[in-house]
Amino acid sequence: MSDKNAKKFIFISLLYPLPFAVIILGLIYIYDPLQIFHKPYFREATFFTDMRKQALGIIKHYKFDSYIIGTSMLENTDSKEATNKLNSDDKWINISLSGSSFNERAVVLDYIFQNQNPKHIIYSLDGSHIVNRLNIKTLDWDFLYDNNLYNDIKLYINSKFMICALQFSDNERCIGNIDDIYQITNWYKKIKKDLVDLIIG
Repeated sequence: MSDKNAKKFIFISLLYPLPFAVIILGLIYIYDPLQIFHKPYFREATFFTDMRKQALGIIKHYKFDSYIIGTSMLENTDSKEATNKLNSDDKWINISLSGSSFNERAVVLDYIFQNQNPKHIIYSLDGSHIVNRLNIKTLDWDFLYDNNLYNDIKLYINSKFMICALQFSDNERCIGNIDDIYQITNWYKKIKKDLVDLIIG
């Protein structure tokens, strides 16, 4: 094979998968289960309980101006109750990160302060974290909050989300199973319901 033909073969080999890659990326963008780029198209809004990744879509695409952010100690704090009791003009949402260290919450808080002008923030000062000074790695999700839209797609470049996008699946494994934005972090009600179901039957 001549050099010219070899170069042509290499060029075609590299170019051949390009349309497929563009289609997949476009489909992932439209599907966008964590609402990183936009609110859902062609389906009702649902949410994942992993607030490290889910919080971005809530901050970007929903109109809240006051935030509750802490660990499981604050996860069950009702944001609607905060609205009623603290100031009815504010729009509160709970985006607490379960088991989060201060450095993890700092990633989300930095994004809020850079992109919004929050009126109020309720923040938990957890004694164990203060004493132990935990510093948890955030490499698998902190890129979502760097204000670089182009690298956010990395979150979806895996077999799970690609298959979900190709099927445009509405399975809760693909799009989350919470349909009430005010109940994403609330684990107490689920435990209470499970206990009642267990007792009844």
